[in-house]
Amino acid sequence: MSLLGVGFSLHADREFLELTGPIIEEDADYFEVAPETLWRSGADDFEPNDYFDLFLGLKRRSGRPFTAHGLAFSLGSDPSESTEATRFERWLSGLASCHAAFEFEWFSDHLGWAFADGLNSVFPLPLPMTEEAVRRVAVRLDHIARIVPRVAFENGADAFRLGPPGLEASFWNGIMRHSGARMLLDLHNLYTESVNLGFDPENVLRGLDLSRVIQIHLSGGSESDPDWMLSGRRFRLDSHDNEIPEEVWCLFESVLPHCHGLRGVVVERLNGTVHSAEDVDGLRREIRRARDLLEARDLAAPRPPRPALPLPTGGGLSALQRHLIRHVPDSDSFPLLDVATFPELRHVDPEGYRLTTLIVRKLRFERLCLAHGEVARAFEAEPEALLELYGRFVRQVPPTAIFPSDDAQAWQAWRFAP
Repeated sequence: MSLLGVGFSLHADREFLELTGPIIEEDADYFEVAPETLWRSGADDFEPNDYFDLFLGLKRRSGRPFTAHGLAFSLGSDPSESTEATRFERWLSGLASCHAAFEFEWFSDHLGWAFADGLNSVFPLPLPMTEEAVRRVAVRLDHIARIVPRVAFENGADAFRLGPPGLEASFWNGIMRHSGARMLLDLHNLYTESVNLGFDPENVLRGLDLSRVIQIHLSGGSESDPDWMLSGRRFRLDSHDNEIPEEVWCLFESVLPHCHGLRGVVVERLNGTVHSAEDVDGLRREIRRARDLLEARDLAAPRPPRPALPLPTGGGLSALQRHLIRHVPDSDSFPLLDVATFPELRHVDPEGYRLTTLIVRKLRFERLCLAHGEVARAFEAEPEALLELYGRFVRQVPPTAIFPSDDAQAWQAWRFAP
């Protein structure tokens, strides 16, 4: 399979697309897009939205390839839950429609889960690194491969673990071994986890089967506000809002000679974080640097990964997910976690858990503002009053929404309930 080169992630955002126009037209060898951003929600079957037509026009005009990077296929969710089975089939139908038009080179999504018990965390939550989780993710990836034949999972940037440390490479290798999937190696995610969870990323990479890496993500991030934690602790955030740090470039150079199956590299930047021509120039320099390193690499002799550590068998994953998803909307819920019933929770860092709950809460609020103009305007006018009201909403209304418009409807019903 041929190397696509260095690509760029597209966002369904007119301002972002206009600002990054020079990159799209002149620098990107291929494009990565989230299928969910190409659907119009609300109908029983997803319908193409305006960005579907815009990006399809770009594909036809440029002749450059597209890859799909899912946002919420929720690879680790329980397929036996009726609501989740229905949702997943709907997602597959939407993906099939997109693939028929874009002919994606491959599909990838985040390793984690967001849906359980009819609730949606919006943000992907970690999986315990067990044989049970390996089998579940492998089955879901194989289902997706019936639509897009080449599939991959992306390592996450989790702030807490559900189990003992040191099993990352064994877990990822296990998923690839039990499925036909490849891996999307996100080096900033790996760097972020290494900072927050305290491990050596190079040690993880030495245990990983790098020959199965199909794509690499490069991005930057920032640090959390010290006021978020009583201790003042700062966390590394995978926020895609800053330049790629040198630590990530070093990891990139380290793995390139060993990624014999690599097809492409993508430089990521979140919409809303590119504001000027100077920002665009910085992104263009990063794309060129990535391309220079990719073209200059000398492939090393195949290196077998270090012998894998055995994974725990697992058991009770679905019950653990139902327990967690009921609590993550509440940033003060750590003491409520049932460690006696779910021993995996003994390994959870309380502050990492709190960070995750704050992100979940923030994302739900952003989705609500996106879909409900009155809420967005109220936040601009009286932010403290609106946030107090939103806090009551979160405590009283479970996060069942799949799309932002669903949360807007739930807000409206809650605000004007008799």
